[in-house]
Amino acid sequence: WGDVAGQDEAVKAIQRVLARGWGGRAWWITGASGTGKTTLAKLIAGEGASEYATEEQDAGSLTPARLREIERMYCCRPLPVDGKAGWCIVVNECHKLRRDAVTALLDTLERLPPYAVWIFTTTKVGQQCLFDDDRHGDCAPLVSRCIDLELEDGPETRLALARRAKQVGMMA
Repeated sequence: WGDVAGQDEAVKAIQRVLARGWGGRAWWITGASGTGKTTLAKLIAGEGASEYATEEQDAGSLTPARLREIERMYCCRPLPVDGKAGWCIVVNECHKLRRDAVTALLDTLERLPPYAVWIFTTTKVGQQCLFDDDRHGDCAPLVSRCIDLELEDGPETRLALARRAKQVGMMA
């Protein structure tokens, strides 16, 4: 967590939530490209799920049938690996979700077991009309079921990222 550059407020918010428990939650992480969405998603995932129990999905490939498969997968707790016995589903580019997938996800998130987490990442900010076929703000109920994090993307953030990249380059 200390290696995350330029997202101090987001890290603090995540840690406050994680202090109350890892599972049974959904996260919605929004930010410009390169601001740390995927890094934060992997860190959240790693708090309760092993790499073997973490699955990344492209939102465009999620259908109601695929969501049912995922739910069947996590109906049972995974075997613990390194003390982590949770499932994590990371949905990248969630602005590509289709309306039928959003509708199915509303039910999926209602049935989320306490040992599973969903994380959605997107570069698109805002809840209204986020998806290509969402003309009426139908995605707002999905986002409302998530812990919503909007990552910083200003000059200070870019400077912090550049400093961190330089540190990593010097260690190599």
